[in-house]
Amino acid sequence: MATTLNIGTDLFGDMPFTEALQGGQNILAPVYDSQETIYQNIFDLLDEAVPNLNNTTNSLAVSGDVVYGGNMTKWVKAANSIKARAALQLSLKDGNAAYTAALAAAANGFTSNADDYKVPFDSDDQNPIYQFMDQRTDIRMCSTFVDLLASNDDPRLPFYVAEDADGNYVGSVPGSETETASRPGDAVAAEDAPTYMMTFAELKFIQAEANLALGNLAPAQAAYEAGVAASVLRVTGAANTDWLTANINGSPVTLEKIMTQKYI
Repeated sequence: MATTLNIGTDLFGDMPFTEALQGGQNILAPVYDSQETIYQNIFDLLDEAVPNLNNTTNSLAVSGDVVYGGNMTKWVKAANSIKARAALQLSLKDGNAAYTAALAAAANGFTSNADDYKVPFDSDDQNPIYQFMDQRTDIRMCSTFVDLLASNDDPRLPFYVAEDADGNYVGSVPGSETETASRPGDAVAAEDAPTYMMTFAELKFIQAEANLALGNLAPAQAAYEAGVAASVLRVTGAANTDWLTANINGSPVTLEKIMTQKYI
């Protein structure tokens, strides 16, 4: 619920919640709650979730938990990681308090790629982008993204982007309908490619941004480098240490670098 509210209010701002989903009570035109209220509900839900998940009498059917297989420890990490994301998104409103809250939540969040909050797919329950490409085939990669990866010899390129008919990685110019451009790669469009709701890599970029804003340069640098390394490892399955050393590690962190890597 907290994750869905977070996505919903970031897309739409004010939205129905307190009176929503109550059609059986004849509330067919629910009031719009303010975004401020929605965010408070997000934090309340997460603060309620953590002790519930830690409760020794709590039970969750493993067969019904497709994300973590009943592992409560990972769910607690997910709750804290989502809380860190939501806290950071209030930084223009709350200033340093938002950065501090994000870091506090992140301290109890994901600790590796193995903790990623993701929805799995397989041959019986296929990835939605895979299904779309199988039936329609008309999604193409954007040149903005493809050129960004290609310009830096990014090892994630062949995983995010499929080769075109000539064996190249070619993006479609924004707004065009270039049917010959590359299709989405297996990292996002394979039959069994998961949908990531929240990742360890994103959490590291949250820590990097918050620490940078607070003037904590060394922790910001370390979190930035760890975030890129986690993303590269997750997407490619390899550490790619040489590429990281040449392109990421030791290069002074900036907000632009953090956001670029968060985008990738």
